Amino acid sequence: MKTVSGEPKLISEVTQSNEIRRGWSLILGCAIGIGIGIMALPYSTAGLFISGLEREYGWTRTEISLGPTILLAIIALVSPAVGWLADRISPLVIITASMTAVAGAFLLMSQMGSNIAVYYIICAGMALFGAGASTVVFARIICANFVERRGLALGIVMAGNGVTAMLSPILIGPIISEHGWRTGYIAIATVILIGTPMILLLLRSHESRRKAEPVVQLHEGIGFSSALKMWHFWAMGVAFLLGTLATTGMVIHLVPFLTDSGVDTAHATAIASFIGVGLIGGRLLTGWLMDRFVANRVGAVMMAISALGLLMLSLGDKSTAPVGAMAIGLCIGAELDVIGYLTGRYFGMAAFGRIYGALYMFCTTGTAISPIFYGLAIDWSGAYTAGLWVGAAMLVISAMLLYVLPKFHTE
Repeated sequence: MKTVSGEPKLISEVTQSNEIRRGWSLILGCAIGIGIGIMALPYSTAGLFISGLEREYGWTRTEISLGPTILLAIIALVSPAVGWLADRISPLVIITASMTAVAGAFLLMSQMGSNIAVYYIICAGMALFGAGASTVVFARIICANFVERRGLALGIVMAGNGVTAMLSPILIGPIISEHGWRTGYIAIATVILIGTPMILLLLRSHESRRKAEPVVQLHEGIGFSSALKMWHFWAMGVAFLLGTLATTGMVIHLVPFLTDSGVDTAHATAIASFIGVGLIGGRLLTGWLMDRFVANRVGAVMMAISALGLLMLSLGDKSTAPVGAMAIGLCIGAELDVIGYLTGRYFGMAAFGRIYGALYMFCTTGTAISPIFYGLAIDWSGAYTAGLWVGAAMLVISAMLLYVLPKFHTE
């Protein structure tokens, strides 16, 4: 491809469609991997267990929220190392080991007692040994195999997380209600153990063809140290940090927020599933738009829309809660599309895993802090309103940082 400076690329729809068709098994395998990986099931289902753990052990919401925070904080710390590994060894090895570790951790959670330290230790172990089942590995697979439709391919793959966010309250919630939280953890582990062989089969069917006919020159691009010297690397990092800090905690706190507002648990759980709807829509729409328009500005618009969604939730109007939930999902969905796309366009593939891992560290750090942020908002003030206002302000800043990023170059 010719070098283009951040403008829409004039590529035939036939060429683009062929690229998607050739890589359908890769896209499906990565989408399932994202959907049952460490950044989807543990986080999307965490809020479903709050009430049961509160009742049985008397743990506070802030204490329970610290578990996902520990999980994500460790993932943030090890993400650059995971990226470094992904640049050097087969992703199938990383994915197999990590998925097994995540499933094992959920089985351990189903057996834990009242000592909350055990809960924290399991969360830490899940993060340390399961970090390879994160977006870092799957995004690198996609960026190494797609050029013209990279945005759409990333959007479809990242939508796997949205499917999880949408379906997990509907599927796992009733299991917890009828059989208890321990059975809920076992059900999640079972899903991972069943899904992992499917992922490996789909990825393996494409891997040999990729090695024989490489789509992207993996040695091209700048090094990790060079990326750290560019101002837009840090601008992207701060934007992703603020965006996730503002939104992802509400994935866990939305059901408690709604029940505090007088919504019954069943209705609140149904509304929470709209986060998944927004997430799926956000990822697919963002991916499609990034292949046609300036990607960083697409991300900026999504952040601004999500800021309005948080303000809508802060009004406490039950009728607009589904729209607010969808807006939260829109931001979460757009962000991971944008980070993967811009990493490849700005920095190339030579050190993609490590650079993406470092930017993903910003993203995951915000996600790690966000549950505590909203937990403290409710524990200190008795309401989520102030936290939602601050979150909206963070999203506005994030949108501004993405908007002013320089033009990028394509392969």
